Amino acid sequence: MLLALTTVIGYMIALGAVGFTIMHFIKKDVHAHDSETIDPIPDEKF
Repeated sequence: MLLALTTVIGYMIALGAVGFTIMHFIKKDVHAHDSETIDPIPDEKF
């Protein structure tokens, strides 16, 4: 039982580290202000 729990916790840590790394590089390459260049913010609010 302890082996199964350790394995699950280990996989969770590994998946979390991989997910964090992927999101870090995606956020670094994708800039939020680029969306305003593609679709400018309208002057009027509806």
